[in-house]
Amino acid sequence: MSDDKQTSRPKPTASKHKFLRACELHDLGIQMYREHLGRQHPQASPGEIDKMIEAWAGQPDTEEWCDAVQREWDRRHPEGDGERSR
Repeated sequence: MSDDKQTSRPKPTASKHKFLRACELHDLGIQMYREHLGRQHPQASPGEIDKMIEAWAGQPDTEEWCDAVQREWDRRHPEGDGERSR
């Protein structure tokens, strides 16, 4: 008989659960936008729809995004509790 503690996966933390849910919602939003673009541009190929989505979503500036995350973290944790490393 195997030990359940050794074979079971750890439960996701609340933060991890929220992150995974956000990813699922993001994917759903992209799927919905893909369907919308397909109705708006019925002659467009799937590849053309992909390019439209990429243009719409854009690629964020990673450094700018990380700085924004750090500012938000600092705002929420003014005492430095749970300090986040960069």
